[in-house]
Amino acid sequence: MHCSCSPFPWWSLLLLATAAATCPLLGDGVTDAPTKAYLAPIVFHGRLVALARRGPAQQATFLVDKVFKSPQALAKSVVVEFAYRKNSSKCRGAPYTEGELQLANRYVVFAARRRQHRSKMIAVTQPEPYSKRKAVSRVLCANCAKAPSIRGLNDVKVDIFSKLKLKCRISGNPPPKVVWFKNGLKLKADGRIKLRSKRRYSHLIINRVSLDDAGHYKCIAKNILGNATAFANVIAATTTTESPFWQLRKDPCPRRNFCLNGGVCIYFAVVKEYACECADGYGGQRCETKVISTLSIDFQGE
Repeated sequence: MHCSCSPFPWWSLLLLATAAATCPLLGDGVTDAPTKAYLAPIVFHGRLVALARRGPAQQATFLVDKVFKSPQALAKSVVVEFAYRKNSSKCRGAPYTEGELQLANRYVVFAARRRQHRSKMIAVTQPEPYSKRKAVSRVLCANCAKAPSIRGLNDVKVDIFSKLKLKCRISGNPPPKVVWFKNGLKLKADGRIKLRSKRRYSHLIINRVSLDDAGHYKCIAKNILGNATAFANVIAATTTTESPFWQLRKDPCPRRNFCLNGGVCIYFAVVKEYACECADGYGGQRCETKVISTLSIDFQGE
């Protein structure tokens, strides 16, 4: 996406809220560079030229190469303070791990001013590698930050033992994080369920579909600006009577009331699957659908 960028475009309200905070550190859940950039009062990239221990704090001196975001001009050389250990009574910056920063390397730095000093700041979260500068610039240009949206998720009918694929096409900036749910429960990847997300798409793949995989699926995309939700109903259909599935041995059904409207439950223990033999006039996976005979309609039309 092409953006016409401006150095200080749109976040004055955010800066006021951050300045009012006693310690404007970002939460542990903020881990991606675009979201850090959106929330931090000051963002720049520069070269690390000095590291010095000052009691419980680690001071890092950067030569500023480019300022992405700042309410005031920055000095060419700035000192950013990190904390060796957390102190609830003092705000010394984001936690620092020994060896985390290397002299002469370039970093994207997220900071806030300390006591109105022009050149002294605290880090509000960990810096990002210099390679993340483009991702940062894409979210800080004018009118580039957007809440998530989703499209492309549709209802689907799938045969048991086949593969189910659901796809959400997502947009938003910062890039949204996607979570999948089935019948209100969050899905987690395992040997049979795969969750794959890229910048513009999120895929849910279920191998060897069973009747239990039928249900109401939900795709939720979230970023710092909001969230979007899409839904899909999945019907898992049994195979036809010519399939070898129907030639398996039928056992007593261990689930009461699995089949509706007088249907008879069948259990195939070998593959651990349920099926229904529906009463006349009903159909569907669990005999939940009333079937209107096309023959009776033809007679009525004569």
